[in-house]
Amino acid sequence: MRVLLVPNIFFPDPPGGTEVGVLALAKALRNNGIEAMVAAPHWNGEFRDHYQWEDVPVWRYRVTERSMQSGAIDMEDPEQSRHFEALLRETGAEVLSLHAWMASVGVNQIMAAQRLGIPVVATCHLANVTCPRGSGMRWGNTPCDLLMDPIRCPACVVQSKGLPQPVALLASHVTRSLKVNGTRSNVNGVLRGLRLAPKIRTLTANRRKLWKLVDEFVVQSRWYAPILSLNGVPEEKIKLAPVCLYRQQMRTLPQSSKPHRNQKVVIGFLGRLTHAKGADLLVRAMQNVPREIDLEIRIHGIVQSERERLIYREIRRQADADGRIRLMPALSGDDVLPQLSKWDLLCVPSRVQDMRPQVILEAFSVGVPVIGTALGGVSDLVDDGINGWLFPANDSHALQTLLSRAAHDPGLIENLRKGIPPVHGIESLSAFMADRYQSVISNYRKQIG
Repeated sequence: MRVLLVPNIFFPDPPGGTEVGVLALAKALRNNGIEAMVAAPHWNGEFRDHYQWEDVPVWRYRVTERSMQSGAIDMEDPEQSRHFEALLRETGAEVLSLHAWMASVGVNQIMAAQRLGIPVVATCHLANVTCPRGSGMRWGNTPCDLLMDPIRCPACVVQSKGLPQPVALLASHVTRSLKVNGTRSNVNGVLRGLRLAPKIRTLTANRRKLWKLVDEFVVQSRWYAPILSLNGVPEEKIKLAPVCLYRQQMRTLPQSSKPHRNQKVVIGFLGRLTHAKGADLLVRAMQNVPREIDLEIRIHGIVQSERERLIYREIRRQADADGRIRLMPALSGDDVLPQLSKWDLLCVPSRVQDMRPQVILEAFSVGVPVIGTALGGVSDLVDDGINGWLFPANDSHALQTLLSRAAHDPGLIENLRKGIPPVHGIESLSAFMADRYQSVISNYRKQIG
């Protein structure tokens, strides 16, 4: 069986969690005799159309400006689609496994596979499959039901660009009759802003049509399965992936030491220093914890943009004023588990509806409970009071209360540790995906037979 996995970026470009997972899955599939390959858009640096990365064959394809404009509303660009069709022929792929859904990965790949009779499996790594805003938060601050709506969704996206909520709603209603296409508009910025609402409406309509061409959707969290169903995806197409690390199952793992009352309680954060990930929220909560409480916060942040550098500088300033806050270097993949095992708790203060944060599973694998936001995939993994604690989104006071609670009675942490479930490795996901690929191939052969 030949499977082509398609993320939005890939190594050697700086990867995210999705790309780390795609590489791990490809390697695990190949270890099980499945010819897994990767294709990804080319963004920066020297272009190489074909190379190997950790023994995984990789193809890169150029993304044209026209295809990005068309793909932004899920409209096919024939030239880009035909180019990807040629790539599918070259690789001999029998299944197309999508691991992103955006302008560069989605409509053109699906249409190319459709013409060749290649089944498509789409894995939902982000809420943007049904959320044009991408965060899963209505107006940026309230968990949304993620039902794609022709008025509400465009207004929410326009509001994210700076328009006040009432004005955004008005713009969405006023512009509902405007027609859009995939070409760039030369009109002024105000009119382009008004045109954003009908473009989002076109996107939602086109996306629902494309979903019919996907053979199966793989969701990584229980909370997201009913959302796809709510948006019209048949339940029989929706499959829940097993909970697992993007690592091989290890026989022995470092385990966090048991806390004692005379020890300093250490709480850590791992991830990008974006507003969405909430490291600044953790710092703000810590600043309100009385100084006499023996508690330490360790932040290993990743900085990849100017906005993240601004957050880094602010956290640096606050850490300089409070010795209990330690801003640490980013960790390499091999250093994550050893460092996690030294902590008493991991904090995941996300402000968005994440799908399935790998860092939570990494913490669980070394016996570390989690303090996390009661949103999306975080609350899907963390059972409040069993293997961690949950707090309302963006509530620094509630988080401060939990930090103080952990420091005052470290014995509570040991009780949480006892509730941590077993964590499986990438092998379980590989076996599951292999079954999905074989299933869609068999179903396709039955339909044409």
